[in-house]
Amino acid sequence: MKKMLVISQLPIWDIQKNSGKEVMNRTFHAFSAVYDLEIIAPGAEVSFRNSKFYKVNNRIQKRLGTIKYLGHLYNYLYVIIFYLKVKRIIKKNNIKPDVVYLIGYWSSFVGYKIFKNSAVIVNRYYGVAWNEDKFNTIRERLKFLIKNYCYKHFGDFAIMTNDGTKGDKFLEKIGYSKEKIFFLKNGIETSFEVDHQLKTSFLEKHKIPENSLLFLTVSRLASWKRVEKAILLIAELNKIYENVYLIIVGDGEERHNLENLAKKTGIDENVIFTGAVSREKLPTYYDLAEFFLSFYEFSNAGNPLFEAMLHGKCIITLNNGDTGKFIDDQSAVLLDEENQETILERTLEIMNNSTRKKKISQDAKKTLRKNFQSWNERINYEIDLIEKFSK
Repeated sequence: MKKMLVISQLPIWDIQKNSGKEVMNRTFHAFSAVYDLEIIAPGAEVSFRNSKFYKVNNRIQKRLGTIKYLGHLYNYLYVIIFYLKVKRIIKKNNIKPDVVYLIGYWSSFVGYKIFKNSAVIVNRYYGVAWNEDKFNTIRERLKFLIKNYCYKHFGDFAIMTNDGTKGDKFLEKIGYSKEKIFFLKNGIETSFEVDHQLKTSFLEKHKIPENSLLFLTVSRLASWKRVEKAILLIAELNKIYENVYLIIVGDGEERHNLENLAKKTGIDENVIFTGAVSREKLPTYYDLAEFFLSFYEFSNAGNPLFEAMLHGKCIITLNNGDTGKFIDDQSAVLLDEENQETILERTLEIMNNSTRKKKISQDAKKTLRKNFQSWNERINYEIDLIEKFSK
């Protein structure tokens, strides 16, 4: 059995056990059936069959890395720190892989420096935060100098998630060879179960009356996810309607600020923070809500949007990045502006048009099933790619 080393700058479990990035967990479960798997990553320890886990401590980076200006400066230093920590783990444990799977741009730099010409190197990216129009400006070049430098350490090929952020175009601009970029959508899980007991207890716990209007967001609570726009929308709707609620599924560094915003706008009882939710429970939260909101920067075409489509939600989202390539104005309320007044106006329109609302829900489900592979199909394709480059 071949040996694969995964080096990830991201935790495999994103927030807490059972609530990490789904594509990572599904991928490594599949990989562990094909490879002897060794994983070097920050965060909680994970266990797959035929696997070993080595933890990289990133507590200081988590605290400093997101601070404006200081964070950018510290990340220049952290690239070196990350490299030295990973190299020490590899040497101490005598790790000699056949395939190196590098998650994130820091890992691309580290893996290339250590394993160039000694193993098949796969660069793995789950989308990218960038502005195509500003890519070549002096300000952007200086701001992302170290980030772009790390991206330029190319492996044998790259797998970029097609999440609407135009990641393939970014890699081409960086200098990656077009024929070695594989731009892949995530898979979907079409079978799911709704826990009706959980649903009932949730409504009772939060004293939500019958016939209430429930809105939902699902994401890590990071600043660029713009969850505050959903809270501000609910604040406006509560001036017009009774019993309008927002369920916020997810956790992250912005949670405290978002909770304060809900209190400041006087709707803290109408905004429910669930924290991180396991994959098994997530379908129940989709089933609870009638509307799904997504106002991310860069693109909204991620797994939460696709899951909302699968569950037939009435989706209200920004049409940025390549979002419009995944969902159209027949299967969602697509907003070309992120102005709060526009969001409110378009939301009120759909709330008062039950025929249109029903059609959006039906078309969203049809569109998803037509255009996506199952998770097994999607991950098997990735394994085949690795094997092709390993020969």
